[in-house]
Amino acid sequence: MKFQGEFQEPEADDATAFVQWDLGFSRQDPELFGKRWKRMYLRLLDLIGSGQALTMSSREGSCRLPAPDVTGWKNSLAKCGG
Repeated sequence: MKFQGEFQEPEADDATAFVQWDLGFSRQDPELFGKRWKRMYLRLLDLIGSGQALTMSSREGSCRLPAPDVTGWKNSLAKCGG
């Protein structure tokens, strides 16, 4: 998946903060929160919940993130309206 966003000042010294709102859809896009947006959202959740490490790449290089180990995270997110 391709994400176009921006890096922001992280809250901790050993952290990175990348922000992309609404999966790249503009606020005026009638498809925001529609079927195509929902497919992208679910695909992202599937990638995060795959149990495998994720690789993030940019022009500068790449970074391998360990697989998240948070039981029930997807259900918790759904309860928040995600």
